[in-house]
Amino acid sequence: MSKNNIKDSSLPQVTGEELIIYDLRRKVMGMATALIAVISGLFALLIMCHLMGWLVLPGVEHASTLVQINTAICLSLFTFIAAAVKFVNSPVATLHFSRFMSLLLAGMILRFIPEGALLYTFPQGVWLGVLFAAATVSCSWAVIVAVLSFATLALMHPHAAVFHSPLAFAVAFVMLVLIFVLRWLFDAGLRSATLSHQRVLTTRRKDSLTGLANRTRLMEILSDHEAASSRFSGVAVARLDIDGFGALCDALGTAVADEILIDVAKQLRSSHGTSLHAARIGADDFAVILPPVSGQAEAELRAEEIMQVLAEPRTIGGRTFRITFKAGVAVGGGAIVESAEALLHRADLALSEAKVTGQRCLVSLPPTATIASTRREFEISQAFVGAAARGELSVVYQPIVDLVSGRISKAEALVRWNHPELGIIAPDEFIPMAEQVGAIHEIGDWVATEAAHFTARLRATLDPAFQMSINRSPVQFRADGDEEPKCIRIFRENGLMDGAIVFEITEGVLLDNREANRRRLARLRTSGISLSLDDFGTGYSSLAQLHVFEIDIVKIDRRFVAGIAEANREHALCAGIISLAHSLGMRVVAEGVETAEQRDLLLGLRCDFAQGWFFGRPLSADAFEALLRSRAADSASRSEPRRNPVTQL
Repeated sequence: MSKNNIKDSSLPQVTGEELIIYDLRRKVMGMATALIAVISGLFALLIMCHLMGWLVLPGVEHASTLVQINTAICLSLFTFIAAAVKFVNSPVATLHFSRFMSLLLAGMILRFIPEGALLYTFPQGVWLGVLFAAATVSCSWAVIVAVLSFATLALMHPHAAVFHSPLAFAVAFVMLVLIFVLRWLFDAGLRSATLSHQRVLTTRRKDSLTGLANRTRLMEILSDHEAASSRFSGVAVARLDIDGFGALCDALGTAVADEILIDVAKQLRSSHGTSLHAARIGADDFAVILPPVSGQAEAELRAEEIMQVLAEPRTIGGRTFRITFKAGVAVGGGAIVESAEALLHRADLALSEAKVTGQRCLVSLPPTATIASTRREFEISQAFVGAAARGELSVVYQPIVDLVSGRISKAEALVRWNHPELGIIAPDEFIPMAEQVGAIHEIGDWVATEAAHFTARLRATLDPAFQMSINRSPVQFRADGDEEPKCIRIFRENGLMDGAIVFEITEGVLLDNREANRRRLARLRTSGISLSLDDFGTGYSSLAQLHVFEIDIVKIDRRFVAGIAEANREHALCAGIISLAHSLGMRVVAEGVETAEQRDLLLGLRCDFAQGWFFGRPLSADAFEALLRSRAADSASRSEPRRNPVTQL
C-alpha cells in the first residue's frame, strides 16, 4: 500500500473488526457444507445397507444393483470432497470447489435416477443439489443449478409421469422457493449487519462534535503509514492545543466553545486539501498528520502555516474571536524504530514542552529524541510509595556556621534517595515530582521525624541551643489547611517547641493564598516554630511581605553569594538585604559559601550565618554528630587555661 492510497473517508475501509462479519459468513457456509456432507454420507450409507439387504428403501429397488453401487460410491466421494472443502483455508478455492461440487451433486443424483423411481426421487434429486449451491455459494448460483436440474430431467425423461403430477411438482417448487427465501434472508441480514457494524465503527472512529477522526482512527491511519513507509519516512505529526481554552469555556459557555471547535475542525479539513489528516483527540487537543515532508524544517514550516490559518479572526454568534495555539511536532524516519503510538507520544512531549516554556508557540522533537527521561519520571513516580520503609531514603545534615564565632550552631536537614535500580536520584529531580503526585507529604513527614529525633539527641548531649532547619513545601502548607501539621506532635514529644525547629519556606507560600498562609505561619510561630524564607531574591517577595508574615530568618540565594566581590553588584545586593533584614529584626543566612573570600566579605557585611561547602558538605547523622563532638573537644582544649610549671613545682 503506498502513501498516496491512504484515504480518510467518512466510512472507514474494511478493517479487522469488520472481517468478523465475513468470518461469520464463512463459518455458516462451512456449517452448511458439513451438513450437506453428512446428508450425502447418510444417503450413501442407506444405499449400502439396502444393497446388503439390511434395509429396504422404497423406489430404490427399481434401480439396478450397478446403479445403486455407483450411486453409493458417488455419494461417498461427494462426502469426502465436501469434507475437504470444509477445511480449505482459501475462500477463493472454497468458492470454486463449492460451485463444482454443487453441479457434481446435482448431475450425479440425476444421472443415476431410473425413470421408474423418478416419481419418488424427483424432489430430492432436484433440491439436494440446489440446497448445496444455495448454502455454499450464493442464491443466484442455486437458481442456475435448479434450472439445469429441471432441464436435464426434462431432456432425460420427457415422458415421465412426474411431470404430469401436480403434487410432486408443487412439493419440489415449494422446496426450491423455501431454499431461495432462506438464502435471500440470510444475505439480507448479513448486509444489514455489515452496514450496522460499519456505522458503529464509523461512530467509534469519528468525533461526534467536529466530525474529525478520533484517536482510534488516527492510530489506524498512522499504522497504515507505518506499513507503507520505512520507519515513518516523510511522516510528521503535529499536536495542536488551544491557549486558554478552559478560561474561554468559563467566560463564554460551552455552546460557544463547541462552535469554536467546530470552526477549527472546518479549517483543518480545508487546509492542504485531502493530503492532511486531522483528528480531535481531546477537549481542545487536535492532532494532524502533515503532508509528506523532507525533514524537520519542512514539518515545522507546514505546522506554522496551519497555525497561521487557525489564528485568523473568526466570527461566532456575532462576536469576533482570535485564538492562539501551542503546537508540538514529531518527524519520523530516524534511526530509532518507533511505533505509531511512540510517534504520537513524541509529538505530545513536544507540545508539553511548548506549554511549559511558553517562549515559542511551536516546539519540535527530532527523530533522535528519546522518551528515556519521561520513562524515568514514570518509574520515579511509581517508586515513591514505600521508599522510606524500604530504607531507600536518608537524611543528611549540612552545617550552618555562626560567622562571628565560627561555631556550628545550626544545620539544614536534606533528604537523599538511593534507589536500587535507578541509582542516586537528585532532590532537584524527585522533589518537584513528589509535589505533583502528592508523595511530598509522606517524604516530608518522614524527614521531619528523622530530623526531630536527631535534633533532640544533639540538644541533650552536645548543644542545648542547637537549631535544625527543615524544608516545608507549599504543597504541604496547602494540605495542612487550618489543622496542625502532623510533625508538630513529634516536635512536641521531643521537647522541640522552643525555637529548636526552623521551617524553611519558599516565596510561593507568601504569594499563594496570602491571607490564609499568613494565619497558618503565625500559628506556627506562636507554637514555637521559627520561620525562614529560603532562596530570597529569586522570586517576587519583598521585605514588606517579610514584615507582614513575621519571618525570623532570611536566606540569601547562592546565586548572589557565588558572584560576590568587593564593591560589585552582588556585594551591594547582599549588603542591602542584610541591612534591611536586620532593621526588621531578622537574621540572615548566606547559602553556597565556597571560599574564604566569600566568607570574609559576608562577615564584613555583618551577615549572621553561612552554609556551603567551605564549611562542610552534607553529612550523615553519625558523621555530623562526630564533627560536632570534635569541634566541641577542640573548643574545650583551646579554652582550657595553661598551668604554670613553676606553680606546679
